[in-house]
Amino acid sequence: MTSVKKLLVDSLKELVGAELKEFQWHLVNLHHEDLSRSELEKADRLDTVDIMVARFEAEEAVKVMVDILRKMNQNDLAEQLENEQKQEIMAGHIFFRFEKSTCMGKRGRMVTLLHRHRPLLEMAMASVKVLLLNSLQELEEAELKKFQWYLKNDHECMSKCEMENADRLKTVDKLVACFGPEEAVKITVKILRELKHNQLAKQLEDEHDPPGGRSRLLYKSAQSAISSESSPSVTRPSLR
Repeated sequence: MTSVKKLLVDSLKELVGAELKEFQWHLVNLHHEDLSRSELEKADRLDTVDIMVARFEAEEAVKVMVDILRKMNQNDLAEQLENEQKQEIMAGHIFFRFEKSTCMGKRGRMVTLLHRHRPLLEMAMASVKVLLLNSLQELEEAELKKFQWYLKNDHECMSKCEMENADRLKTVDKLVACFGPEEAVKITVKILRELKHNQLAKQLEDEHDPPGGRSRLLYKSAQSAISSESSPSVTRPSLR
């Protein structure tokens, strides 16, 4: 919850005074059944976020904010918020992408562990991004456009406007934000094969999949750390 609130506050900090008032105006008029004008009359950015999360819950509050930012033509800010939220979700669920998970702790306990090991999870995600970027850098410009064509036509969450002027870095960010690290690798491998770049596809698979690969090692380290801390401790009987 705290991390979502921080994302929302960071987005509102990008709005100047008049823009914040416009945001609050849209908020009241679009959601008048949930919010009253008096609640937001003297609300600052922190108050606004607290009110939104209390009324809509965290995930819905993000959707509401993105929608209003787009209505205000703050499209870059809306896109940034969406991507950062997806990164939060990926960091929170990344260990579930292993073939098996031994994490059985309660939800609250699990959230605490995920935040504690977040740097390691982010390193794993960054490592995958480097592999994907290295693969795309092997493509000529025309091939990159064709790669993006397959991406947006085969996957609904990748819109044509998002890919229209996307370079290699932005394409990788979109891939990981939309599908998560593991699925992003699989999709990239599949499209590379469609483009007849079989050797490049195999190279990406080989660099990602082996037990000794950097991204795999980071995933395993994160899983091991979270699993060991989430396992219930065994109480041994005392010997008298």
